[in-house]
Amino acid sequence: MKKENIKFENKRNLIIKIVISLIFIFLSGWLFLSVYKLGIIPNKYLIIFVVILVIVHLISNLCLFSKKKWLKIFTVILMLLLTIVSVFGIKYANDIDNFLDTSLNNAENKLTIDFVLLSKNNYDEGDLVNKEVYYYNSALFIDKALAKLNEKYQVTTKGIDDITKLFDYDIFIMDKTTFYLFVEENGINADDYYLIDELSIEYEIDKKEEQTETTNSKNDNKKQSDEGDYYNIYLGGYDFSGFRMDLNKIITINTKTNEILITSVHRYTYINIPAYNQKNILSNTAYYGINNNIEALEELFDIDIDYYVSVKTNGLVSLVDTIGGIEYCSDQAFTTSHAKVIGTYDDTKGERVKVKKGCQHLDGIETLTVAREREAFKMGAVQRDKNTTAIMLDILYQMRSPENIMNYTSILNAVGGMYTTSIPREELTEGVKRLLNGGWSIKTQSLSGTNGRNKIHFSNLIGPVNYPKSSSVEKCSKAIKALEN
Repeated sequence: MKKENIKFENKRNLIIKIVISLIFIFLSGWLFLSVYKLGIIPNKYLIIFVVILVIVHLISNLCLFSKKKWLKIFTVILMLLLTIVSVFGIKYANDIDNFLDTSLNNAENKLTIDFVLLSKNNYDEGDLVNKEVYYYNSALFIDKALAKLNEKYQVTTKGIDDITKLFDYDIFIMDKTTFYLFVEENGINADDYYLIDELSIEYEIDKKEEQTETTNSKNDNKKQSDEGDYYNIYLGGYDFSGFRMDLNKIITINTKTNEILITSVHRYTYINIPAYNQKNILSNTAYYGINNNIEALEELFDIDIDYYVSVKTNGLVSLVDTIGGIEYCSDQAFTTSHAKVIGTYDDTKGERVKVKKGCQHLDGIETLTVAREREAFKMGAVQRDKNTTAIMLDILYQMRSPENIMNYTSILNAVGGMYTTSIPREELTEGVKRLLNGGWSIKTQSLSGTNGRNKIHFSNLIGPVNYPKSSSVEKCSKAIKALEN
């Protein structure tokens, strides 16, 4: 009976050991498949990972089936720790996988333009019967706005050729963006006008995706002919208003040579907008669709822009705070003219940021404030473009730190709602894989120009512009195209 008990006990222990070993193998296999599915780990690291797993399994199994008690205890502790690591790794990989599936190629296909019906008098709806409503003849989408207006009210509409004269009339209609441009830049007091109604029109954006499909088709052919790839990404950053694109950059990437070129373009660059065959500044053009900025820059530099990323400025704060701040280095000391505020232009509601010459640690709101700054510099917005590029690189550097590598779930949550992009998952994962495989060589350049004044916002409204120098356009274009070779 005693011998039978011993045999039973030995058999049970053997079964337990086999089950533990199989569970460990299952978790390790699941972890490998989860990591492999991400598509961002270079093959050489995957091979190393598999070799390590195999060695750990061999050692663990040898120790697990050993007769020495201390080896068994050691193995149980080791397997317990590795199981925890595996479970954490699987969750970590799945979180990243879900993010890549849901947060890429989320480009918007429709755009909403808001028109406001304004008056110097507080009219009710019934008071508008047979009243004259004035509008600017050349305003974009004014025909759609007037159609909606006529559906709701019995009014007479009259067009004028000078947008600056609209404010001389009792009742007028214009898009909300233009109205607030007048408020901010032309001394118009918004409190002098009553909002009678707000009319929203929705239209399909000229799908850049269709052009991208053609471009991608060319790129696919290129991938078959050589081992590398080349593409341009437009990076645009909105200001607090949500319609002006204050940050305009072209990121050129060659994944064969692992080179990146960041080209900064002044927000006031006065440029032809192909969709409307008119000139405007880049900052205001995005209100009518980011595709307008993209097509304008394609025409200016004679290039194809394959993808875009549009960033909500406010999201920068949460991202920088999540990664623990950045180390920002300045070649000059300055105090920001903007205060540490978010979502408002009222600088009386916060403190200024004092930047010293050299390197310093900045948190999220400080980073945003420094990124917005231009008035503290002789070079104005040109220096701001340089600063924003430096901040981008600082963020990327900080995200590579060991503590942030382990904190990617929080980082992904922080950036999840701060952008829209047309970049597909495959391009991003391939880029990350190459980054991990060999790193990148990063260079920067800026389009230079001369300041002046001209008609802006597709109207006869006069405002500040920056005329790009033809020599600088040619130089930047050559540099961008050079990476294709």
